[in-house]
This record gives sequence, structure tokens and C-alpha cells, in this order.
Amino acid sequence: MALIGAGPIGLLLLQLIKLVGASQILVVDMKDERLRLAAMLGADVVVNPSKEDPMGSLKELTRGKGADVVIEAVGSSITVKQATQMVRKGVEL
Repeated sequence: MALIGAGPIGLLLLQLIKLVGASQILVVDMKDERLRLAAMLGADVVVNPSKEDPMGSLKELTRGKGADVVIEAVGSSITVKQATQMVRKGVEL
């Protein structure tokens, strides 16, 4: 599972996702402070795309398959495109 955006909405979603039992959650955000908080709240992998490749991290986490679920919590056309690229092939949108 991937979550793009660790602002207030993204962090709330992260907590809800953890409550329903999701595992292997990758969180992407541009701010290291938000990523630190996401890690404290249960994210398994945090990625700052200005420092490393989110797709590479996701492929490593999912053994090259991509995420079954991707939540985009930023609202930018760039992150929407990124979310569609992160979804595992064969998952219905």
C-alpha cells in the first residue's frame, strides 16, 4: 500500500489504514518532518522524492509488483499521475 502525502489528511488516513490492518505501507512526502511523524505512526517505509525514487522503494517493498492500493492525499496533478504509476498492474480503478 502506498500513501502519497503526509500532511494532516494523509497522516489521518495512515492511522485509519493501520487500524484496519494494512501492512507494508509506503508514505511519500517532500518534508522530512512529516515523514518522521509518518514513521512514528506506523509507516513501514518513508520516502522523500527529492532525495530518493519512490517507485524504486515501492518496487523493492512489493518485490516489483506495485501497490494494491494507492491513496493520493496531496491534490496535485503530478502526484495523481505518480499514484496511477504506483498501482499494481491488474488492479481495477
